Amino acid sequence: MRLKQIKLAGFKSFVDPTKIELPKAITAIVGPNGCGKSNVIDAVRWVLGESSAKHLRGDAMTDVIFNGSRHRAAIGQASVELVFEECDQRLSAEYAQFNEISIKRSVNREGQSQYYLNGKKCRRRDVTDLFMGTGLGARSYAIIEQGMISRLIESKPRELRVFIEEAAGISKYKDRRRETENRIRHTRENLERLADIRLELGNQLSRLQRQANAAQRYKEHKAKIRQLEAQQSALLWQNCNEQTNDIKQQLSKLSLEKERLTAEQVSSQLSITQLQSELTEHQDQEKHSTQQVFSLSKQANAAEQKLFVMKQASERYQTDYQQAQSALVEAQQEQAQSQQQLQDWQQQLQLLAPKLEAAQKRDQRLNQRLTEASALHQSSTLQSVQQQLQAVQQQQMTLTAEQAKLQAQLTAKRQQLSELTQIDEHEIEALQQQLEAQQAALLQAQTQHQDGQFEIQILADNISDVQDQISEQNQLERDLLARLSELKGQHKALESQLQDANPDGNYQVYQAIEVAPQWQKAVSAILSEVMTAEVVDSDSQPPHGAFAEQGMQRLSLQDDVSINSRINLLPWLSQVRFAQDEQAASALLDNLSKEQMITLADGQIWGQGFRLKAKQSMDILSLQSRVQELNLQLEAAQQEVATAQAHRETLNEQLVQRNSQYQQAQQQQQHAQQQEAQLSLQCQHTQAQQQALQEQQQAQQQKQQTLQQDIDALTQALADNSTASNGLALELEQHQQAVVNEQQQQQALASKLDELNQQSRSAQRELLTVTGEQQQLASQIETLQPVLEKAIALEQSTQEALQQLQRNRPTQENMDALEQELQQLLTQQSQAQQSTEQKRQHHHQTQSQLQQVMATKEQTGKALQQLAEQFNELDVQRASLTTQADNYLAQLNQHYSHPSQLSLLLEEIDADATPESLQRTLQQIKLKVERLGPINLAAVEEYETESQRKRYLDEQDADLTQALASLENAIKTIDKETRSKFKNTFDNINQGFGDLFPQVFGGGKAWLQLDDDDLLNSGVSIMAQPPGKRNSTIHLLSGGEKALTALSLVFAIFKLNPAPFCLLDEVDAPLDDANVGRFCALLEQMANEVQFVYISHNKVTMELAQQLTGVTMHEAGASRIVSVDIDEALAFADAG
Repeated sequence: MRLKQIKLAGFKSFVDPTKIELPKAITAIVGPNGCGKSNVIDAVRWVLGESSAKHLRGDAMTDVIFNGSRHRAAIGQASVELVFEECDQRLSAEYAQFNEISIKRSVNREGQSQYYLNGKKCRRRDVTDLFMGTGLGARSYAIIEQGMISRLIESKPRELRVFIEEAAGISKYKDRRRETENRIRHTRENLERLADIRLELGNQLSRLQRQANAAQRYKEHKAKIRQLEAQQSALLWQNCNEQTNDIKQQLSKLSLEKERLTAEQVSSQLSITQLQSELTEHQDQEKHSTQQVFSLSKQANAAEQKLFVMKQASERYQTDYQQAQSALVEAQQEQAQSQQQLQDWQQQLQLLAPKLEAAQKRDQRLNQRLTEASALHQSSTLQSVQQQLQAVQQQQMTLTAEQAKLQAQLTAKRQQLSELTQIDEHEIEALQQQLEAQQAALLQAQTQHQDGQFEIQILADNISDVQDQISEQNQLERDLLARLSELKGQHKALESQLQDANPDGNYQVYQAIEVAPQWQKAVSAILSEVMTAEVVDSDSQPPHGAFAEQGMQRLSLQDDVSINSRINLLPWLSQVRFAQDEQAASALLDNLSKEQMITLADGQIWGQGFRLKAKQSMDILSLQSRVQELNLQLEAAQQEVATAQAHRETLNEQLVQRNSQYQQAQQQQQHAQQQEAQLSLQCQHTQAQQQALQEQQQAQQQKQQTLQQDIDALTQALADNSTASNGLALELEQHQQAVVNEQQQQQALASKLDELNQQSRSAQRELLTVTGEQQQLASQIETLQPVLEKAIALEQSTQEALQQLQRNRPTQENMDALEQELQQLLTQQSQAQQSTEQKRQHHHQTQSQLQQVMATKEQTGKALQQLAEQFNELDVQRASLTTQADNYLAQLNQHYSHPSQLSLLLEEIDADATPESLQRTLQQIKLKVERLGPINLAAVEEYETESQRKRYLDEQDADLTQALASLENAIKTIDKETRSKFKNTFDNINQGFGDLFPQVFGGGKAWLQLDDDDLLNSGVSIMAQPPGKRNSTIHLLSGGEKALTALSLVFAIFKLNPAPFCLLDEVDAPLDDANVGRFCALLEQMANEVQFVYISHNKVTMELAQQLTGVTMHEAGASRIVSVDIDEALAFADAG
């Protein structure tokens, strides 16, 4: 596989779309310093997946985008594309068949990076996986630069091992092993969680099994209870039928006796009729005489009454006249009082008008002040101060950037000064290396210093955030405690009401039942008389009104109405129908029997001929329900308080931890500052030594002085910049204090705003009070107007009554005439009374005979009445027994609807069984049910469901265990193959390294050695001894020797596992001419297998190249490519 083309667009200095053709095996990239040659190497490294901006000589990934120049604007995107041809089988099977493969990467100003493989978008990992094991990669041995040579020689054994692994092609195995280990870890975690679930599920299954067994026994007991209740109902129904037949026979006998007495009564009635006819004749005669006496008596009484009335009227006239005069005076006084009161209230109303106006004005003033305070609060200068603070921080960042720029210029000037020094090159070179090392350490110390400042700022922000969270959590905790206190107060009040309903604390009926909320009022209305009755044990022979306590049972009263009860409430609820509203109750009323009632959801009770309204007081069931609801709310509130307290403790711990980290960061910052100062002194000392040597260069004295002046100017600029930075730091601190002061002012304004709000609410309450008084006076004035009008009307009616009394006053002449008429009437009355007495005696004789006959009839009637009472009593008993039989039959029809089933049920009953014996058996079974305690009827289904889940989890555990074993076997296989490949590759590279090293150096020896027996983790060290040297470590070699040693190792790796191409960036710089010749010979030898692209300034190395690609910067800041084919150029020269 060969690298055919490199396409660049907007990458660093290659602003225009640029295509670099690589048709030859050896291509040299040449050009002056700073023209952008190394950018080609960076482009290849970047497109192969490099993710560190530092390895691309930048601070951020967006630094690879062309940032503009004097004549060109910055662009928004950079892209690099590599085109490969002659693909080999080392690629994945998906791409091994392609003739060409293109890999492209682009990035925009937002830092978003995209990868493309053959024009299709892909992931970075797809690119790295494609070349894994081929030697290609962002940091593989196929890309070699000057810094990499030194890093390769001086690398740690673990770092050098990476190159061996890449050459062995086991890097992909390491990735697979790491993924497999992650899977094993996840599988073991899943197994641990699964074991916990299985353990908990096993405990739950044991509990459910016990509950299922109890539920099964409960169902058996309930079935037996239903059977016994059916048998009891059947016996009671049979007894009722037998008693009904006996009563019917008694009713037949009573009917015959009733017919005999009725005949006797008819005979007596005929005699009575005859005597009554005679008596009527006598009564008519007596009546005529009596009427005459009555008429005369009536006329006399009328005259006498009229005379009496006239006398009373005369007396009453005097009294009424005096009373009317008094009433007239009182009406006039009341009218005067009403008018005076009306005037007083109108004056008060007029006095309230100014007060109302003043209150309204005060309310307007307070609203205006409130608006001004709100505006002042909103227009606070906090935002302005924060903007100034941000501006100062921006200036400080700018000064920091300028300081870095000046430091870079200072370094460049010193570099120029170092290049001018020619005296004692070895000593100057040593000082230069020492200075570079010290400057690099100084730069690292400065970087640590800046990182420490940034970390301190982050920790300070974290501490502030945690403190704010603690404040918020404290406020939340206070709110929760207030809510908890309120709930406790409500709970205590409701408990007090329940205590009033049950002062002795007995177990009462309302505590033994559970009713749905929508039917609590209805049930309370029906059971109002017994709701607070005490519930006692059935064996203690409770008094009247008490109940036998049983287990909680569900009573289905209607399709949508049911209650849970521990006592038998059927005697009170069996004849009760439930209705949601009055419309539903009206529909039920038509089919309602005389014994039945209807209760509504709001507590009303309806029946045949009556309707009872609901009580307005709160029923005890609602109280109990409210208490239970408040208990749940109290538990929830207490849980929230506990959670809030735990969160506050956690935040406090975080605050302590952040403070500790903050102190550690400050200590590290101080250490970094001390190290920076020490390194700065060392740099100054080295610079002084270098200056002393440079003073000896007489030939370039003037140029050295000029450069020294530039250095001094830059140093002064750095000092000035540092002073400005300190000033900005002081100004930054002042602005931060201003932000704090402004925040305090904001809090003061908020307090003032709250105070004005309170005053505004007070003014509004005063305004409402005055308005209420004004409305009350207006209402009283309106009420007084009808009273005044009524007083005027009363005065007028009194005057009219006085006039009427004067017109109706009786006279004395009328009274004398009336007395004479009365005397005549009394005489006629006496004569008529004597005639009437004679007729009355005949009437008494006839009446005596009638009374005797009627006495006989009365005796017969009494006998009939007694007989009717007996008949009615028996008929009532018959109706009651019939109703009871119907009820028992209705209960039986729920389970035995067919007559044959009822007959079979009666045959199954023992001959000696009675309802009482069955009731005792029922009580025994119900006692067993009660002893079972709470029953979970769904336990059987839950047990089956959880059992299936347990089986499923057991299967999952087995599968995970098997998968874990497979993964562990895979790890063993990978380790075995990795050891084998690593060992073979290491031996081959070691042998190749040992063979190449003498060729390069003309003798000597070199080898690789492992620092551990574990082939999976052992590091690799380089040992090299050039001819005539017996050095114990490679670090004692010179720079050129290190470079040749590193090249020998890299080319040994290439011989074993040649990468598609090799990029070399000025690796021949430290070599002398003889070593450059050896280097070129080695390149020419390897070019048959590997494509080389190198950057060089050495003429000998340039002569080796088959193609020269020049990089120029004709336009400042923009690189261009000029390519020359050496073979074509020679052919052209020969032809010329």
